[in-house]
Amino acid sequence: TNAPAPTAVPPPTLPDLSVVISSVTPNPGSFSYSVLFTVTVAGAPLPQGYSLDICLDGTCNTFGQSPLPLGDHANVKGISDSFLDPLRVTHQIRVIVDSGGEIAESNESNNVATLNFQ
Repeated sequence: TNAPAPTAVPPPTLPDLSVVISSVTPNPGSFSYSVLFTVTVAGAPLPQGYSLDICLDGTCNTFGQSPLPLGDHANVKGISDSFLDPLRVTHQIRVIVDSGGEIAESNESNNVATLNFQ
């Protein structure tokens, strides 16, 4: 007798986190900036939370994030200008999603966004 051919099981779809910085704007009357960025989840839902780093002129703060559904999730984070390097004319903000590497992803190369501002 001929046994049926085994059915190929496709590999599981992995999530893909990506981040884009939209703007960095000073908050009037305070010594802080608002950073608007979007984290997108594609491919598959996240099985767990992930880490998010926001770095200003090389000084980073890590935030724990909850799992996200498929689609976009906009974030606004306030950052104090006390982290700004006073000797620099141009400053740099970096947002790193899944900075701790907790999530196995289909594309790890789109987890960092950088924006220079004055």
